[in-house]
Amino acid sequence: MLRSMTILISLTLFCWQSFGQEVRQFTYTENGQIEYDTARLHLHKSYQIVEGDYTVFEFTSNNGGDPGNHSQAESKIVFQLPMGHESFVLEGEDIASHGGIYIQLCRCQDKGIQVVTDGKIEGRKLDRGNWKIDLDVSFSGRKTEKKYHITANGIYNIAAH
Repeated sequence: MLRSMTILISLTLFCWQSFGQEVRQFTYTENGQIEYDTARLHLHKSYQIVEGDYTVFEFTSNNGGDPGNHSQAESKIVFQLPMGHESFVLEGEDIASHGGIYIQLCRCQDKGIQVVTDGKIEGRKLDRGNWKIDLDVSFSGRKTEKKYHITANGIYNIAAH
């Protein structure tokens, strides 16, 4: 019985780890600004990029079961920097002050927009105008207060509009 339980637990852990987050895209938008309804964070559809003085970065994923809602719904980590930077490091509350949010588009309790206040995002502009960005962020679910943790690194390309 104990051996069966060990095999089942091992198989469950293998399946959970193998269905990690699948990255869809890393993009950025120049002359933009993050906008959303801060009074109604459950309305993820209120999020948009409008004209502004910032470079807005978006990491989009299909969520693939990570960070734990076990859905295939799209999610985003988004933040912005004033135009003109060649490199940056954002840590902790600096992420939130630069518009850092996580958007979860699912039929789950924590759907909507969560402000990102913990972690580190580091980036530098590459020769061809793309950005190399590493992010390792944590935040609490808007409704459940579940701790979410996302790490991703990649080359951000200019978004096609």
